[in-house]
Amino acid sequence: MNIGLIGVGNVGSAVKYGFEFKRGHNVFVHDKKFENTSIENVYNNSEMIFICVSTPQNSDGSCNISNVQTICEEINLIAEKKGEIKDVIIKSTVEPGTTDRLAERLKSIKFAMNPEFLLERAAVHDFCHQDICVIGTRHDDLYEKIVKAHGNLAKEFIRTTPVNAEMVKYFCNVFNSTRIIFANLFYDISKKVGADYDESKRIATKRYNMIDSYLDCNENLRGFGGACLPKDTTAIFAMTSKLGIHYDFLKGLLEDNKKLNEKK
Repeated sequence: MNIGLIGVGNVGSAVKYGFEFKRGHNVFVHDKKFENTSIENVYNNSEMIFICVSTPQNSDGSCNISNVQTICEEINLIAEKKGEIKDVIIKSTVEPGTTDRLAERLKSIKFAMNPEFLLERAAVHDFCHQDICVIGTRHDDLYEKIVKAHGNLAKEFIRTTPVNAEMVKYFCNVFNSTRIIFANLFYDISKKVGADYDESKRIATKRYNMIDSYLDCNENLRGFGGACLPKDTTAIFAMTSKLGIHYDFLKGLLEDNKKLNEKK
């Protein structure tokens, strides 16, 4: 298959490697850091385009989708001029509802949301060994094309709506943030009462409903960091405020993480 890829950062690089070297696809890329690449060239040479650009924080902590929006508008303009419909798959993390809002406005694009669940330090491995591949789209043919593109890179394909696919990414990342703060709390309690945190965790995670993931904790491993967990947890907190949903939970999660990071 001929696949377009816009944005070759941590996620985009993993996607490129997996599609090229594991699946044998031809991948045409555009990234502003690369000379002699353009969105139009990607458009002209690809059956579908994956978007993997950054979505940084706004000043209020919400998700800034301007990079995704600008690229989709440019693709839509090219498609309009050619009298075509282009398949576009968003892998960038965006606020739930974004894909549907873009689809309502940009009529020369068929959209799908296909989030990634990659650890920064193991992005290539994780993309090439996906437990689930979540595809949010309203188009049967586009769903099938995305499945074909990924092939054996994923154990299971799950089809849903775009907004559900967007929510899944935040669901996972905020839950992981929660597990990390939970682990830090019990690590501190263990120190105070003379318990061995690692031993307690080892025993507890033998229970059928306890998973030993994101629970490692020691003096050099406090709080959550990296590119995704703080950004996505803050974005959901900002979104709840905008929606009029008032829980102290997320605010406390972020404040506790700030304290833990100050200890480092």
